[in-house]
Amino acid sequence: NFFALDAEDGEPVWFFNTGAHIRTNPMGFAVDGNQRVAIIGGQTLFVFGLE
Repeated sequence: NFFALDAEDGEPVWFFNTGAHIRTNPMGFAVDGNQRVAIIGGQTLFVFGLE
């Protein structure tokens, strides 16, 4: 599972079940000024947009 925690209280904000082991550390990057986070779960690349 890949999840985000609230920075102030540590409570879960959201989670995503990749269906496989996460094989990498999250990688953050920007596209056209929009922040993204990418991970690899199994043989699949998952990319999430941040708000």
